[in-house]
Amino acid sequence: MINKYALNKIFLIESIPINEPQTGEEIFKDSIKPYNDYYNAKIQLEFKKVTNKEDFLNAVNTIYESVNSNDKIILHIEAHGSSDKKKLVLSNDDIISWQELTEILTPINSKLKNNLHLFNVSCFGNYISQLIDLTKTAPFRSFIGSKYEIYPHEIISYYTSLYDRILKLKDPYKAVHEIAKIDIVEKFFMKDLEFLLTGITYGHLQLFFQSGSLSIIKQMFDSRLNINIDINEMQKHEDPKIYIIDLFRKRFFYWD
Repeated sequence: MINKYALNKIFLIESIPINEPQTGEEIFKDSIKPYNDYYNAKIQLEFKKVTNKEDFLNAVNTIYESVNSNDKIILHIEAHGSSDKKKLVLSNDDIISWQELTEILTPINSKLKNNLHLFNVSCFGNYISQLIDLTKTAPFRSFIGSKYEIYPHEIISYYTSLYDRILKLKDPYKAVHEIAKIDIVEKFFMKDLEFLLTGITYGHLQLFFQSGSLSIIKQMFDSRLNINIDINEMQKHEDPKIYIIDLFRKRFFYWD
């Protein structure tokens, strides 16, 4: 049976000050490459070290140019996260806000038809999920991030074990599930964007359906989700909330 999540490319971009542990480079050289060879995974690998925002944007643009609609990729970004939990800090102290990062990655995920998995390896990287614009399209399919400060030994421990399983299985979901059984580090969390956002949206819809008129619901969610609700069509559904969710999924997650 064909694995619809089967990866074929891994890109790692690192921007850590030179006087600090180069955890991204260590993981790439000591884990990703050896496991790729050991399991004969034949996944295309690319490592790029950048120092400033211009270099970072060029690296991301190179990824965009090198992928096609059949690819399924991991983009592993290794950099500092700001103490205010709002941005990526590069090695020369250039910053990229979480919102800007989602905008940078959206064209890649669009080209991949929602098959970009982001490993946001930075302190507080989990908070990127709060800056996703629901009126646009998904910047990635899934992401791994932390709500906390993270330290080099934690990064090495978790991602060494994770890439062992990823290169064996070629499936990030199965790999993370196996790691969760071992519970090596409790600071890293994987979120599937479709599961996360549709669940939140469904909860909001429940509240509106309890107290709002259909015209108010249409006005509110047409705007928030950038969709066009047909009230007559919606009323034909056993659960009108699912009708709205499906409109959102088709637009946001590149459904056919």
